[in-house]
Amino acid sequence: MPGTQNIPRTAMLKFGPFKLLPMQRLLIKDDMPVRISPRAFDILTMLTERSGQIVDKQELLKNAWPKTLVGEANLRVYVAELRKLLAAAGIEDAIGNVVGRGYQFKAPVEEAAEAATFLANGSEGIGLPVALSRMFGRADVVDTLSARVSRHRLVTISGAGGIGKTTVAIAAATSLASSYRDGGRFIDLTPVSNASHVPATVASAVGIVALSRDPVHDLLAHLKNKHLLILLDNCEHVVEIAAKLAEEILKAAPMVRIIATSREPLNAEGEVILRLSPLQAPPVGDMLTAAEALAFPSVQLFAERAAASLDNYRLTDAEAPVVADICRRLDGLPLAIQLAASRVDAFGVFGLFKLLDDKFKLMMQGARTAVPRHRTLGATLDWSYGALAETEKAVLRRVSLFAGHFTLRAAIAVASGPDIGQSILVDDIAHLVRKSLIVAEFGHANARYRLLSTTRAYAQERLAESEEVNQFSLRHAEYLRQITDQVVAEQGPRSGQEWLLAYADHIEDIRLALNWAFSPGGAAEAGVALTISAIPLWIDLSLNEECRLWAEAALSRLDPHGDRDSNEKLRLFSAVGGASLYTRGSAPELTAAWTSVLKIAERIGEDDYRLRAMWGLWSDRINHGENRAALDYANRFARSAASCGDPAASALADRLLGYSFHLLGEQDLARKHTELMLAHYTAPPDRSHIVRFQFDQQVMANIALASIMWLQGCPDKAVSIVEANVDKAKDVGHALSLTYVLVQSAVPVSLLAGDLEAAERYVGMLARQPVRHAAEPWARWTRCLKGVLLMRQGALQDGLDVLGSALETFPEHSFHMRYIGFLGELAMGLARAGKVEEGNAVADRAISAALQTQELWILPELLRIKGEILAIQIESPAIAAIEELFSEALSLAGRQNALSWQLRAASSTARFWQRLGRFHEARDLLEPIYARFTEGFLTGDLREAQTLLANRG
Repeated sequence: MPGTQNIPRTAMLKFGPFKLLPMQRLLIKDDMPVRISPRAFDILTMLTERSGQIVDKQELLKNAWPKTLVGEANLRVYVAELRKLLAAAGIEDAIGNVVGRGYQFKAPVEEAAEAATFLANGSEGIGLPVALSRMFGRADVVDTLSARVSRHRLVTISGAGGIGKTTVAIAAATSLASSYRDGGRFIDLTPVSNASHVPATVASAVGIVALSRDPVHDLLAHLKNKHLLILLDNCEHVVEIAAKLAEEILKAAPMVRIIATSREPLNAEGEVILRLSPLQAPPVGDMLTAAEALAFPSVQLFAERAAASLDNYRLTDAEAPVVADICRRLDGLPLAIQLAASRVDAFGVFGLFKLLDDKFKLMMQGARTAVPRHRTLGATLDWSYGALAETEKAVLRRVSLFAGHFTLRAAIAVASGPDIGQSILVDDIAHLVRKSLIVAEFGHANARYRLLSTTRAYAQERLAESEEVNQFSLRHAEYLRQITDQVVAEQGPRSGQEWLLAYADHIEDIRLALNWAFSPGGAAEAGVALTISAIPLWIDLSLNEECRLWAEAALSRLDPHGDRDSNEKLRLFSAVGGASLYTRGSAPELTAAWTSVLKIAERIGEDDYRLRAMWGLWSDRINHGENRAALDYANRFARSAASCGDPAASALADRLLGYSFHLLGEQDLARKHTELMLAHYTAPPDRSHIVRFQFDQQVMANIALASIMWLQGCPDKAVSIVEANVDKAKDVGHALSLTYVLVQSAVPVSLLAGDLEAAERYVGMLARQPVRHAAEPWARWTRCLKGVLLMRQGALQDGLDVLGSALETFPEHSFHMRYIGFLGELAMGLARAGKVEEGNAVADRAISAALQTQELWILPELLRIKGEILAIQIESPAIAAIEELFSEALSLAGRQNALSWQLRAASSTARFWQRLGRFHEARDLLEPIYARFTEGFLTGDLREAQTLLANRG
């Protein structure tokens, strides 16, 4: 055959022992099909068709990789494969390399006459692959797939790229193959770049050498009487021809069944779809041990692949929570987990976790033997993205702006535009769901959608490369402002938990939108508007520190000296002040924020924010230990509330007054105002009282009332109030209110009542509060309460260590609530541990602080503690001082009408006198005070009084 002759594609080409059938995509040797990669086949076909000619390298690359840009190195790999194949058959130096130009096929090539169909029935085709690694967490799915294949003739496994469709399909097909007379056949369609080559590829895989121009006819004739299971793998890029061929096979061959894998369903007649979900990962927040984490298949896979890359790797308890987080961040996607685990040898688990940002996820390298689309996550997604229509690509890019779930309404609001109308967008969302690039969830009133984190990272890179990133980022921010504007309107009709579920998902989106808006290329004005709109949401979700940071960022974008932005400044300064109160204590910037709110509110006549400012300054003074000044603000608040005709605010004024009187030791007035508030206050159904004044106000009032009732000799009522209040705080669904109840009421009252079991239960609840709500002041209080509890449980030194170290972290002049009481506990504990002088010095410090701050409610107890410390080592000169301290404590408690403090002071005095042999005096003092109690006889203090009264010497 002349070397320069071009042979038409309908011919059969012969060279050496080989026959090449280009149209059927078959290479035959000795009448048996030869296994050859599709790329190598395309290269061989072009070279033999133009035998003797120099074929340009770029032309060869374009022919073998029509949709992908690759380098010459790829071409050299396949040429080497061909040379090896030809040399093994005795054709040496068949392919020559012309430097700088291309390749030339040198061996003689003949064009054979067209022949009739020839079937190589002795060939069994390509069987099922053998699994090279273990499968995790898929046993149930394999069973489900096997059961469906037994009932249906075409089952498609659908799911995202890298989710493990092929692994599951092979496992099911392997388990089923023995029940088919002719076994199972595996056909990987990945390398088929031209859809018209699918029939020939399938024919070759099932053992046919088809020499006619109609490989479909030959295939159907061959399968007609076969009892066979066919696995069509990776159909998504040739989905239409794969669907058509599957239908024709099932019609022509009644004993054939097909399992297909595809990122989207085939949409073929009779098809049953099995959607594959990610591997289960541990839930958020669980601090798991290694054994517990390894109960989850995603962690099992990670641990096995990490062990394959790093000798003797074993998951440790310290690493378990980190690996669990890695598996969650990778969406339980098996390919992503395998790629990540393979890098443990280079970075370790903790280093890998730090590196695991979006870009690193997409670039992680897989095994060299993996198909190209599985060598990186980016390549896997390139494969899917490249097959999309242009509008589908645009929709995927734009919805990547959503951090988590989004609705169809949200997608329309953000991603539609002049180029993509609403109807097109709806269709494209449906197509992207079918193609496993968007996950649809239907367990809600409205369908919700989300992108896997790897898909979202990829789509965001494509968005960043486009010219539309700022346009649609602004649309995203504006949509979120509309959503947050609905927050107050939606609060009323919904319960707290229902409301939280409806809106909590938007928090991460708001963060992303604000990060963009306040960035150099963003839109600061949109950021300020969104910040103001989101304040109620942050406050209601107890995200106070986050609220403060964003409000300060928004304020920095406003003119500090102009009046034009007064309304914006009013809301932002209020947010800074309110959010800081219970996260940062008392600081100059906090006082400045509330002072600014008050000035602006008075200047523009804004009554609501004037009240908020006075509440903020009242709280600030209490936190600063200035209780007389706080009472002044409470009175100012009451006058302002009355003048503006706000009944809810007037009732709230009674709470402020009641709490101030409580701290100042005036318990009768404290109880009167607190009970007035509870009698006249009705919480608004829209939860706006939480936004206005940080907490659920009824919960806050009951915190004070429980303490007052205990002080006034009603311990059982106090405990009942606490229990109901904890339940109420849970029902409200406001985390900060619940935290406050536990810190300021539930644990302290339980300790006062001597109910250590309840105190331990409440401390446990505190420890389980989400970290985001447990700002440093709350964490300090929690450690203090834990220390006191340990001391009461008998672990004196452990308790002292915890309490002492926690008190050292309290900033000076800040958060005096309970602080002075904790000093008293520390003083008594030190004395009991034998450090009497140190304990005495701490007691003096506590008494001095109580007098300085006018936190007088605790003073009777501190005086009693001081007396108890002195009484530990009785010396004659100290007897008078001890009796004076007990007498002063008893007298002050009586003036405050704090019956429980009176009982403690009387019990301490009676115990001391009994040690001196003065039993009659002890009884005469204690008995009438004990007799005033009508409840609480099982509490620790009353049981101790009973024991003292029974001791007659």
